[in-house]
Amino acid sequence: MKKKSENRSVWMTNFAALLLLVFLSISHNVGAQIAQRGAATTASSNNELVTLSTPTGVQPGDVMIANIGNYVNSGQTTASCAGWIVIAGTDTDRGRATLLYRIVTASEPATHVFSVTNPSDRSIGAIVAFSGVNTLNPFDVTLPASWTIVGSNVINNIPSITTQFSSSAVLVFGNASRLPNTTTASSNFTSWTLTNPASLTELYDVGTTGANNMVALSAAWGIRSTAGATGNAGFTCTPNTNPRNMGGIMIALRPAQTLSTMDAQICQNFNTLSNTGTSSALPNGWSISETGANANSTYTAGTGSSGTGDTYSLGTAASTDRA
Repeated sequence: MKKKSENRSVWMTNFAALLLLVFLSISHNVGAQIAQRGAATTASSNNELVTLSTPTGVQPGDVMIANIGNYVNSGQTTASCAGWIVIAGTDTDRGRATLLYRIVTASEPATHVFSVTNPSDRSIGAIVAFSGVNTLNPFDVTLPASWTIVGSNVINNIPSITTQFSSSAVLVFGNASRLPNTTTASSNFTSWTLTNPASLTELYDVGTTGANNMVALSAAWGIRSTAGATGNAGFTCTPNTNPRNMGGIMIALRPAQTLSTMDAQICQNFNTLSNTGTSSALPNGWSISETGANANSTYTAGTGSSGTGDTYSLGTAASTDRA
């Protein structure tokens, strides 16, 4: 009887520790929503290289998105830059639209040099940065494999995406090449459309000027209050009056914290915990907080029979059904 009482005491201690883990996880996941960091940076050139400044005030863990375009009457290559990951690259009209991303590091360079098709008559780019993004998995939905291309000055069929988390940031990008000399430095895109969020804020609007065969870029964004389908996105590129193929693409950034209130529901069966020996492997988003002589940030697989102070993965011997 004494042993049974001791085991019950150990089980209750372990259960209390589990409740503490739940509390710590909820507390840890509460945080601010995604926000733009600084202002977007833009630049253009008359060759195959475009140098863009890092937005002011970025912090390690921020996510930067680059939109790059070019013009040349030749075969096209996707834009590239050291340390940047390509999301999608698709031909426009005698140009190529490329979207890339990068997570800001502790030693972030002041500038980034992007290479486009060599040679190119002109190239253009923009970088926008965001805080509050989940750096382990920055994107809330599967990234599109390519840009949506239309031979018109209006695009309204950028495919809908279905976000998984509330407070995700939805971003829509535009990229057009071989535009006429009516292209301006800062007012080429209008009429951003989306069902949810219904209102989008323009992040930048930039174009090369002075002749024909110009290139222009723009982007807009909004925060979804709830998860769900966005509906198709669209915009108008005003100077594309002799319609050339232009591109649009939509992505969603995942917030760093996916729980926003203390009464949010959690579904976790803990069956991925180790069922033998000791381990520090935990489900994503969970952590161990221990104090005292035995504190070591690991847990021990057990059946509830041990009286030693520790954090336990409980279950019958070698069973994958854990608690």
